[in-house]
Amino acid sequence: MKSLTCLKEFRKRAYCLLGNGKDGLFDLMDAAITCPCVPSFAELSL
Repeated sequence: MKSLTCLKEFRKRAYCLLGNGKDGLFDLMDAAITCPCVPSFAELSL
């Protein structure tokens, strides 16, 4: 349970650091982390 709390805190802090467009950037980061094979960031944003 502690690791889940740490992950939530990390995501919250990272989100606050992104600035303008943070919703889109955060979604892109999530996609890059969870996809097994990422050919390019441009393809993730389609």
